[in-house]
Amino acid sequence: MRISFLFVCVVAVAAVGISMVGCGSDSTQTPAVSETDGDHDHSAGHVHSAEGSHGGHLIELGGGPYCAELLHDASTGTVTVYLLDEAGKEAVAASRPEVALQVFRDGQFVGYALKGVSDGPDGAASASRFTVVDAALCEALADDEQLRGRLQVTIDGKQHTGDLQHSRHDALDDSGHEHAADGHADPEQDDHEH
Repeated sequence: MRISFLFVCVVAVAAVGISMVGCGSDSTQTPAVSETDGDHDHSAGHVHSAEGSHGGHLIELGGGPYCAELLHDASTGTVTVYLLDEAGKEAVAASRPEVALQVFRDGQFVGYALKGVSDGPDGAASASRFTVVDAALCEALADDEQLRGRLQVTIDGKQHTGDLQHSRHDALDDSGHEHAADGHADPEQDDHEH
């Protein structure tokens, strides 16, 4: 698997406009997706082509002091999420033994529970790494051009949500800006400021 598959899965767009309405609810809600994905403020704080400390894609969790790193391994069908500090470097333990990943597929949201994998002596009571084995989910993260969804985690008793959207990382301009994910497949067509 090429390293670009790790990046193809997700772009964080959660820094501005995330509504925490419904936090704590078990109901599935559609995450906000703008009809004008190409018309946005580039200073909004979303991550462009950010790579985490494990080689995965970083996802901002509600613009707060945490982020998550998403990886998928097509050879094993394993999806892994690491909870990290705001810089994406240090592990952060979650309050609950699982995190929820919801992906919009085939016209509806499909929920996945990633179970905590503890590396410490206290078992799964607190974990910073979460996994699920699901080959179809791995395939969607790698190949679905219309992928969108969200990741929900609880840290220190507070729920944090990060939006997922498929991105293509093969069209970077000289400023490191990713045009394909922003609706600008041609980096020469610069219709907004960086």
